[in-house]
Amino acid sequence: MGSNAASAQVKIGYIDLKALIAQMPETKDVKKQVEAYQKQFIDQLTAMMNEYSDRFPCCDGYPKLTDSLRDVIGKEFQAIQKRMQDVQDDAIKKVEAKSKELYKPVSDKAISALTEIAKENGISYVIDSSKNNRLIVAFVASDGINLMDATKAKLSIR
Repeated sequence: MGSNAASAQVKIGYIDLKALIAQMPETKDVKKQVEAYQKQFIDQLTAMMNEYSDRFPCCDGYPKLTDSLRDVIGKEFQAIQKRMQDVQDDAIKKVEAKSKELYKPVSDKAISALTEIAKENGISYVIDSSKNNRLIVAFVASDGINLMDATKAKLSIR
C-alpha cells in the first residue's frame, strides 16, 4: 500500500528537446556559425577537386600509355584520392566537434529553463520525446505533461 501511495506522487513530463532548441533564437546564430565553419572545408575540398581535375583530365589517350606510365599515374591518382578522403574525414570530425561546442550553451540554457519548469510543476522526471526516444514517448505521451509551451514561455519564444 505504501509503495502505491509513493508512486502516485511521481509526475512525468515530456518535451521534444530538439524541437525546442530549434525554435530558440540563438540556434539561428549557431547554425550560421557552423555553416561558415563548414564552408572552409567545402572550399578546401573544392580546390582539391579542381586540382584533381586539372591533373587528371579525361584523356582518350590513356589506353595508349605505357604500363609503367599508367602505373605512375594510377599511384598518383590513388594518393590524391586518399588525401581528399583524409581531408573530408577530418573535416567531418572538426565540424561535428565545433557544432557540439557551439550548441552546448544553447542546450544548457534550454535544459536550465526546463529544469525550473519541472521544479515549479512538481515533475519528477522529464523525458525527451525527440525521435531518438519514440518508444518511450508512445508509453508516456498519454499520461505525461507536455512542457513545450511553458518552457518556450520561460525562454520568451513565441
